[in-house]
Amino acid sequence: MTVKLQITEDRKNVFSVDLPDDEGSELSRTMRDHLRSLVQERDFYVDEMKNLTTTVDELCQAQVEIQRQPKAAPSPERQNSQALELAENKAKLRKVRQELEERTEQIHEYVEELDILQKDLNKIKQENRILIQDARSARTYRDELDVWKEKAQRFEKYEAENEKLRNKLNEFEYFKTRVEELREDNRILDETRTMLEEKLDGSSKRVERVMELENDLIKYKEKFDMICKVRAI
Repeated sequence: MTVKLQITEDRKNVFSVDLPDDEGSELSRTMRDHLRSLVQERDFYVDEMKNLTTTVDELCQAQVEIQRQPKAAPSPERQNSQALELAENKAKLRKVRQELEERTEQIHEYVEELDILQKDLNKIKQENRILIQDARSARTYRDELDVWKEKAQRFEKYEAENEKLRNKLNEFEYFKTRVEELREDNRILDETRTMLEEKLDGSSKRVERVMELENDLIKYKEKFDMICKVRAI
C-alpha cells in the first residue's frame, strides 16, 4: 500500500487540527501546537505528492502516446527533456513520500506522547479532585471543630460560673446554718434573760423584805431601848 493510500484509507493516520486546549498543562498545550504544525506540514506534503503524482502520471501517459505514434516521434532532444523531467518528478515524488512518511511517523509519536500526557493529566486531575474534596472535608471538619471548641469554651465558662454558684451555695448554706445557730443562741439568751429577770425580780422582792425587816428591827430596837430607859428610871 502506498503512502497516499495509507493516508486516505487508514483512519489512524488522519488527525484533527482542532484539538482542545488543556488549561491545566502548559506542556500539553505546547505538544498540541507542535502536533498541529506537523499535521499542517503533512497536509502540505499530501497535496504536493498528489500534484507530483498527477504530473508523473501525465508524463507517463504522454510517453505512452508518443510511443504509440512512431510516425510522429519527437526529436531525441524532446524525448531526453521529457525523460529528464519525468525522472526529476519521480525523484521529487520519492522525496515527498519519504518526508510524508517521516512526518506521519512523528505525528504518531507525538500522538502517543500526547495520549500518555493526557492520561497523566487525567490522573493528576483525579488526584487534584480528591485533594479538593479532602480539603473541603478538612474545612468542614475544621468548622465543626471550631463549633465544638466554641461549645467547649462556653461549657468551661458555664462550668466556672457553676463553680462560683456552688461556692456561693456552700457559703449560703454556711450562713444559713450560722443564722440558725445564732437564732438558737438568741433563744437561749432570751430564755436566760427571762430566767434572770425572774430571779432578779425575786431578789428585789427579798431585798425589799429584808429592808422592811431591818426597818422593823430598828423600830423594835428603839422601842426596846426606850423600855430599858424607862425601867432604869
